Amino acid sequence: MFNVEELKRQVYRCTRCGWCRASPNIVCPVYESDIPFEHNAARGKIALARGVIEGQLQLTDELVRDAFTCTSCGNCQEHCLSYHPYKTGALTGEPVIDPVETIELFKTYVVEHEGALPIHKEIHDRVKQEGNPFGELASNRTDCLAEFKQKKKADVVYFVGCMSSYRLQAIAKSTARLLQKLDVSFAILENEVCCGSVLLRTGQSKEVSDLMKTNLEQIRSTGASKVVFSCPGCFMTISRDYPKFGSKLEFEPIHLSEFLVDHLGQIGINQSEIKTTYHDPCHLGRARKIYDAPREIIKAVYPNFVELNTNKELARCCGAGGGMRSAYPEISEKIARTRLEDVKNAGVQQIVSACPFCEYQFMELADKAGINLDVKDIAEILLENLK
Repeated sequence: MFNVEELKRQVYRCTRCGWCRASPNIVCPVYESDIPFEHNAARGKIALARGVIEGQLQLTDELVRDAFTCTSCGNCQEHCLSYHPYKTGALTGEPVIDPVETIELFKTYVVEHEGALPIHKEIHDRVKQEGNPFGELASNRTDCLAEFKQKKKADVVYFVGCMSSYRLQAIAKSTARLLQKLDVSFAILENEVCCGSVLLRTGQSKEVSDLMKTNLEQIRSTGASKVVFSCPGCFMTISRDYPKFGSKLEFEPIHLSEFLVDHLGQIGINQSEIKTTYHDPCHLGRARKIYDAPREIIKAVYPNFVELNTNKELARCCGAGGGMRSAYPEISEKIARTRLEDVKNAGVQQIVSACPFCEYQFMELADKAGINLDVKDIAEILLENLK
């Protein structure tokens, strides 16, 4: 839950070095894609947060906008010398400040004092009413997986996530079919609800405890020892954030890419000559340090693999996260277009990712920009190329 003392502790530990802005390349996607002014990078946002909690600044409309124009991509964190003090030659490697957490705490402070942004409040209300940010009927959540026999008990749970349940259902179907082909006995939660990531990233953390309780109780009832996620946002939130709320996880959370890599030896793959690249999702890469597993799967299918010019811990963001796509679509689109330019310059026919939200963003923007590009998930490409 929100702690103003933690926000104060964090803002006073920023050394204002500026590496979160450009070090030496542009780091922050908002700073790069909107206006390259101080308030658009982490250092500026942290300075604004400090000014507000000290009473030197008022929460004007402009300042609120500055607080919320952040995708939570973690690129600032990756470059922050106070988060990685070993880079400065310090004796300890313990983080002094977490810039992403600080900005998310600042968002929560703003929400508690001024209320959520209107569109974020709508998302909050949809999650509270139907258990998903789209306002789709909760009763329809598992419709796309009706062909799979529901199990009450299983060693593995597939946590589908809102995007794959309601928007990119091919990912949910492909994942379930892969698990089936691998002879994995798995359960799907009958009443799965949003993991709460969208609320945490938009400063609305109060409802997360209820969502967390609902999901964890259902997982516990299956007796599962592993929970597989195809959505990095869900994976990060449940594996990293739920314990911060005091929950002890009684299972191993694992992203689908790592689960599949462990089983690649069990399946035959038809290789394809399609020139393909990979986009590192921020919440899977920088947030959870998973870089190799998705690439191993892609290279097993597409030997003609090309890395983008910024990749792994330095990968550009897709622009969809942190509530940006809903609240500031024009900036979100600029960020996505910059990433799609990277893809275009790589000369590939296809981009694969391991995040439904990134893929949804690229699909829409590629069509809008007139870029002829196939966008696929790792589950889809593996299923399509099985012998």
